[in-house]
Formats: sequence, structure tokens, C-alpha cells
Amino acid sequence: MGKRTPEIIDEILGRVAKGESINKICGKDRDDWLPSQAAWHQWLCDDADLVEKYARACEDRAACIFEDMLDIADDAMRDFRVSDKGPVFDAEHVQRARLRIDTRKWMLARMAPKKYGDKIEIGGTGPGGAIVTRIIIQAASPDDDSET
Repeated sequence: MGKRTPEIIDEILGRVAKGESINKICGKDRDDWLPSQAAWHQWLCDDADLVEKYARACEDRAACIFEDMLDIADDAMRDFRVSDKGPVFDAEHVQRARLRIDTRKWMLARMAPKKYGDKIEIGGTGPGGAIVTRIIIQAASPDDDSET
């Protein structure tokens, strides 16, 4: 591992801002001159200014991931493949694109819940203006023939 330098920090923060994870940047397959994940996290523990810069890079990464979702959704180039009978819809590719988008949506909701998370509103006329709803889920046993 190389020494901590402003250039190394800028490289890491720049790559995070463009969507890469610390696991990819500083993981086992990292470039020799980059710190390990443990070293990176120690740098964060030792430097409050670096924590702020990293937080900003993570915000930029979230925006990058959001933009990436639009690109994935708009890319229809591989939705059809060529066969001996002509173009055939490639359901596997479409499902893979859906998985890629869903994974990114899940990540964004956890990375920046206020900005990208689901918004739940509770309102009503009860005490404090909230309505409490009780949901009961009943599972039937395998030998139960009755419908629930």
C-alpha cells in the first residue's frame, strides 16, 4: 500500500463520486498504490474533513446511480436478438435490466432515504391525527383445504 497523499484521496473520492464502491476501489483486486479497505476506513476515523468529503462523494455516487437507472431503462438495444426466424424478444435480457434497476432502487433507498426512499404518510381523524391499521396474515397449513 502506498502512502496517504492528496492525489490518492482525490482518486478514491473521484471514483466513488462516479459510482464505484470502496470494496471495488480498495478491495483485494485494487491497484498496488491504493490503500486497503481497512486503511481507508482508518483514514476516515482519523480525519473529520475526509469524512465530509467522502459523504459528498457518496451523495454524488447516489446521483450517478440514479442516472445509471435511466440509461438502463432507456437502452433497448438488446431487447431483441436475431435468430434464424428473425428478431426474437430476449426476455432474459429485459429481466436482467429490471433486476439491475431494482437493485439500484433498493441501494438508493438505503443510501439516501430522505431523497430516494419510499414516502409513507399516515393521516386520519384518530388521536394525534393518525389511524392505526392492524393487518393479520394467516397462513394455511398444507393439509388445509379451505380457502382463506
